Amino acid sequence: MKKIYIYLTLLILPAIVGIIYFDIFNGKVKRTDFLYDSRGSIISSSPFPPSRHAVFGVDSSSNHMAYEVLSGYRLTLLILIIIALVSLTLAIIIGTYLAFSKRSGTFLQAVTNPFFYIPQSILAYIFLRPVLYEPLNGFENSADCRILFNIMILILLMIPTTVVLIKESTEIILGKEFIVSAYTFSPSKTHIYFKHVWPNMTTQYFIIFLRLLFQTLIIISHLAFFKIFFGGTDVCYGSACEIIEKPVFPELSSLMGYHFNDLTIAWWTFYAPLMAIIYMMLLMQMMVRELEKRKKIQK
Repeated sequence: MKKIYIYLTLLILPAIVGIIYFDIFNGKVKRTDFLYDSRGSIISSSPFPPSRHAVFGVDSSSNHMAYEVLSGYRLTLLILIIIALVSLTLAIIIGTYLAFSKRSGTFLQAVTNPFFYIPQSILAYIFLRPVLYEPLNGFENSADCRILFNIMILILLMIPTTVVLIKESTEIILGKEFIVSAYTFSPSKTHIYFKHVWPNMTTQYFIIFLRLLFQTLIIISHLAFFKIFFGGTDVCYGSACEIIEKPVFPELSSLMGYHFNDLTIAWWTFYAPLMAIIYMMLLMQMMVRELEKRKKIQK
C-alpha cells in the first residue's frame, strides 16, 4: 500500500500546487514577450526554447509553458475524476443489480458488444464534433453547456463496458460458498452486498476507477489531435487568421492538440503537455499494477 500512496501523492501533487497558485492566490500564467541583451536591446521575440529562465520554454503567445501545463494539469485531473467517478457509480448500481437479478444478460450483451469493438474515440468524435467544433456562425450553446455535454457523452461511452466488467466480477463473488451460506442468515440482498460483496470488491472498484481515468485521458487526447478540444474548439474562418483552431478550455489534451502544429517550429510547446499526460498515465498504470498484485495476494 505504501507504493500506492506514493504514486497517488505524485499524481495529485501538481494539481494541488496548481489550485493553490491559480485558484487560491489568483496567480497568472507568466509571460515573456522579448529577450534583451545586456544593453537593454531586444534580441528576439517569443517563442523561446527551454532555458533556466523558462524550464519548459515559451510559446508563440509569450506564455511560459510550465505555467500553462500546471494550470492545465489541475483542470484535466478534475475532468478525469468527475467522468470516472460518475461512470463507476452508475456502473456499480447497474452491474450489481444485474448480477443479483441473475438474468441471462442477452440484451446487455447486444447493447454492450459494439463498445468492445468500435473504438470509443471514434464514437466520441461522431457525437461531439457537431457540438464542440465552432460553425461559421459561432457557437449556439454556452461554454458551460458544451462542457456539460462533453462530460455526459464521455460518461455514456464509459458505462457499457464498465457495467459488464462489474457484473461479471460481482457474479464471481456471489458464486462463492460463503455467499450461499450468508443467505441462510440474511436473505436481504442489500445486507449481502454491503456485508460481503463490497469488502471483496473495493480493490476491483479502485482498479476500474484508475482504468476509467486512463481511458478518458486517452479519448480526450485522441480528440485533441482532430482539433476537437474539450469544451469546444474556437475556429477563426477569416482569411487573415494566424490561428485557425484554438481551445476555449486550456486543459492538457487541448494544449497538446493546439500546439501540435508548432511541432516543427517550437517543439517544446507540444512536448510540455505531452510529458504531463504521459506522467499521469504512468502513475495510473503503476497504481493499477500494485493493486492487482495486492488482489492476487488477497486471493
